[in-house]
Amino acid sequence: MFRFLCCSFGSSDHRNFSILTGKEVGYFLTAMGALSAVLLLIFKDTILGFVASIQIAANDLVRIGDWVTMEKYGADGDVIEINLSTVKIQNFDKTITTIPTYNLISDSFKNWRGMAESAGRRIKRSILISTPSIRFLESGELENYVKLNEFQPIFQNELLKSIKTIKHQKAISRLPLMVEI
Repeated sequence: MFRFLCCSFGSSDHRNFSILTGKEVGYFLTAMGALSAVLLLIFKDTILGFVASIQIAANDLVRIGDWVTMEKYGADGDVIEINLSTVKIQNFDKTITTIPTYNLISDSFKNWRGMAESAGRRIKRSILISTPSIRFLESGELENYVKLNEFQPIFQNELLKSIKTIKHQKAISRLPLMVEI
């Protein structure tokens, strides 16, 4: 066997290979190429998953416990398992979504880890506001809001003084109130 390997790969004279096997070197190279193509097709997902796992670990893209969103797969929840071929995400409705590991590299996804580490919150709710209920505040209403403890930080004395000055200078009878939530 050693002589076969030396003759086929170590010698520049490929006639020795033909003498030993009775076949041309081209047959051997064709067979090796076909075999490698079949092996690549069989182990394609494993190879892609292995490479993706290395990239995920090296770049610290996803960890177990991260909140991940992938709209393409309907995944919106916490990562519970990272394998060579799949990543399992438990959605907030307690369903499990399985995503191929390679798709975390090839497709886009949102990782909410930064928000969780900064102690932030994401509230996903709709607030319906009736359009006719939006109106300008009267000056008496504004003074009542200033007296409430919840609005003390918002309406400080300087703000109230500047509003009164503007109302006096421009003779504005109504002022809009803009509150950001």
